Formats: sequence, structure tokens, C-alpha cells
Amino acid sequence: EKIANSQIRYIESNAHQLLIHTISGEVALYEKLDVYEKKLYKDFLRIHKSFLVNISLVTMVHFSNMMVHFNGGVFVPVSRTYKAVLSEKWKQRKEKLWG
Repeated sequence: EKIANSQIRYIESNAHQLLIHTISGEVALYEKLDVYEKKLYKDFLRIHKSFLVNISLVTMVHFSNMMVHFNGGVFVPVSRTYKAVLSEKWKQRKEKLWG
């Protein structure tokens, strides 16, 4: 089953399985996160060793408690390792949206 990138909020890696969280639900598949990451376009960003997010669907970044927020009250953790990259991408996104 092909999932449109624009429909993917975030991808979670758990053991040897990926859980792809879309706007309309979840899809599980057996794949490594770094392998799947190469198939995605530039709007996807690694924010944690176990999470990739679609930055275009992120509604808020909480740097104080290291969380990314999506519509519907969905939160995904950010690790310190990826904070700087996320900060830069989020800044670019805000400038694109709000100038």
C-alpha cells in the first residue's frame, strides 16, 4: 500500500517495525527507519533516533520540553542531538508561512 508523503505526520521506529502515523490512521511495516528515510522528500526530518516528522504538518515546536506538536493533541519527542537541526528547519518553516 502506497502512502502519499503529504499524508504522513510522523514515522516511529519500534524494534524492527515502523509505525507510519498518517492524517487518517496508522500503517505498520517492516523496514529500518534510516532506509525508509532515504525514500522520503526533504520535508521529513529526523528529530530523535526513533522518530521522523513531516515538518510541513508540525503545528508547534516546544523547545522547553523538547516536543513537536501536531493537530489533534499529538506530541512527539525531540532529542538533544537533533535540536539544532529542528530549530533551523522550524525557523525556515515559520518564515515561509508568516514571513
